[in-house]
Amino acid sequence: MASASPRKFLALSVIGLVIGLGLGGGLAFADAPAASAAAPTSVQPQSAADKAAADKPRILLFGDSITWGYIPSPQGTTERYHFHQRWSGALQDALGDSFTIVEEGLNARTAGADDYVAGVDASIKEYANLNGKLALLPLLRTHDPLDLVVIFLGTNDTRVYNKQSLADIRASIATLIKITKVGAFKGREPKILLMAPPPGQPAQAERFNKVFAGSYELASQLGKAYKEIAEQEEVYFLDAAELFPVVNSADGIHLTAEDNIKLGKFVAEKVKTIFAK
Repeated sequence: MASASPRKFLALSVIGLVIGLGLGGGLAFADAPAASAAAPTSVQPQSAADKAAADKPRILLFGDSITWGYIPSPQGTTERYHFHQRWSGALQDALGDSFTIVEEGLNARTAGADDYVAGVDASIKEYANLNGKLALLPLLRTHDPLDLVVIFLGTNDTRVYNKQSLADIRASIATLIKITKVGAFKGREPKILLMAPPPGQPAQAERFNKVFAGSYELASQLGKAYKEIAEQEEVYFLDAAELFPVVNSADGIHLTAEDNIKLGKFVAEKVKTIFAK
């Protein structure tokens, strides 16, 4: 019989070695895991519903207790209107499904004064600052992409103990506008609508008498100041005092359900104008 060629001999040797290792326990073929399928490397196609949602202009409402939907009460019960009674819900209703409203209202939020959540444990007080300048940037990134940011703050800065002058509030509002312009993702900078809050009548509510004592004069100057800032910064402006020269409610600070609806419709007309350009 003819002898095997060197190539055949090498192949037979390798096969024998592999079999020998397998039988001797050197290779655990039975326990070897199956090769996993390659992970997909591309984003799945967007559904029609997702595309429709993504195409809607997104509007962030950055405000205080009026945006949160605080129900006015002399006793301060901290009850909240349901969505369609809040001005944010009325805005959504007036604009319809072609827009997405993102609510970011927080009770006692200021435009720039350092104030803190009432009654919070001292061990976490440093994390309970209600200063809007500290909150805005994370919220811009959280809710990105945004097409319009509505800044509706200033009432709580007029509280006596916050010791804010008109110049202080102006500076805080200008900073909020700067944060919105510079802090958004590059190429996705939203439009800005600056809203001046209506002056309150805290004398109607015992709870607010001391903290807002004498604040009406300062609050009544915000509309003019905000308009000047809006012109300087080239952003849109709306004055809620056009609707409510003085807040007429159970606590003199927060809006009734009817006035919330009026405000939502009022803002909706401005928003339609902004997006028509």
